[in-house]
Amino acid sequence: MPVHVELAGLLIVGLAIFTGALVQGCIGFGAVVTAFAVVVLVEPDLLPQSVIISTTPVVVAVFFQNRGSVLWGEALRLIVGRAPGVAVGAFIVSRMSPVFLAYVGATVVLAAVLVTANIPPIQRNTPTLLTAGFASGLFGTATGIGGPPLGLMYQHGAGVDLRATVGTVMLVGGAMTISGFALAGELEAIDIRTGMALMPFSLAGVLTARAVHNWVDDRITRVVQIVSVAGAVLAIIRLSL
Repeated sequence: MPVHVELAGLLIVGLAIFTGALVQGCIGFGAVVTAFAVVVLVEPDLLPQSVIISTTPVVVAVFFQNRGSVLWGEALRLIVGRAPGVAVGAFIVSRMSPVFLAYVGATVVLAAVLVTANIPPIQRNTPTLLTAGFASGLFGTATGIGGPPLGLMYQHGAGVDLRATVGTVMLVGGAMTISGFALAGELEAIDIRTGMALMPFSLAGVLTARAVHNWVDDRITRVVQIVSVAGAVLAIIRLSL
């Protein structure tokens, strides 16, 4: 077991990762958003590297389950936009403290839920897709939360479009983010081991999602949003003490 994480902390974070993987397996994104507050409160040092690595099973599963419905033209533009965002995010990680990054992450969660609840449909064209990709790469690398900018682009579209296209971007983008950490000297062996230790929880969330995804509706998604907001607020309060 990774030496810098207590067993109790690992189990609590693991349960949060399980819940996040369950959410992402059902709606296409949201693993880190859902788990973020618990990780900040229990083991903030796991953000973002170990948490991103731990969610690999759900990212891969969402892609393969929905690969036949990917809007490849849009996915490509999102990925192109994500590349410079990853570079900027990796630079920020190398220069800023974990506490500052946790503040940013909590703010992203709050902003994402508030904007999602009030923003009208966004036209998906080259400028908006490149911008969403950049924002996803930036925040996904700096805080581990890269799904909300992508979700905004597809929140009024078909669910399968969101799961398939966003899942593709998250798969490729996750590899880009991990590579960015490595190139910036911000990926250590302990980060990889801890992420791998949490992977079974992510895999369990994926398998559970396959059994219950047909029961998920807008009400459940809304509950997840409310819980995410409450968790982000608690995280900010905890960081301020």
